[in-house]
Amino acid sequence: RPPGVIYNEAGKAQQATANIANDPQIFCDPPGLVRQAGFTPHAVRITQFTDRVLIEYEEYGGRREIYFAPSKSASPVKTNLGSSIARYEGDALLIESNHLLANWINPHGDQLSDQTTVVETYRRADDPKSGAMLSIQLVAHDPVYLKQPFVITKTKRYSENYAFIANECRPPLRQRTSVK
Repeated sequence: RPPGVIYNEAGKAQQATANIANDPQIFCDPPGLVRQAGFTPHAVRITQFTDRVLIEYEEYGGRREIYFAPSKSASPVKTNLGSSIARYEGDALLIESNHLLANWINPHGDQLSDQTTVVETYRRADDPKSGAMLSIQLVAHDPVYLKQPFVITKTKRYSENYAFIANECRPPLRQRTSVK
């Protein structure tokens, strides 16, 4: 279970109905933002351009293009990765996301509603022994299922020559298989 996730009564009721055999990733469905950005232990590639940031995830082959200009990022359509906007505050890159679909946040059946908003903070956290590092903090707010926001913090190491492993998961497996 993710540490610090405190559900309200509606959230507890929702979690009680979860069947881990129906985890969307079993069927190669795209993951939600919290699972993709917050819980993935796999590599992430971040490329900055003058007008946007491109974030690519090795796990599930996820890809996000996040603009610094609100007019290019805003979309009322709900998606798994939502509508995001980027900005800098000092040395930190902040990304705020909304318009997210309800989605699982991990393989244990924990879920958040479609009212969730997320703030990600990316900051260099170099270590003299380990080298170039990136500190990532994700804060998820869900007024439907959570009593309070929860925070995921992780550090990733820079690797200059790392090549993503190909993702062989191809949807839609759900149409060919069903688990009850």
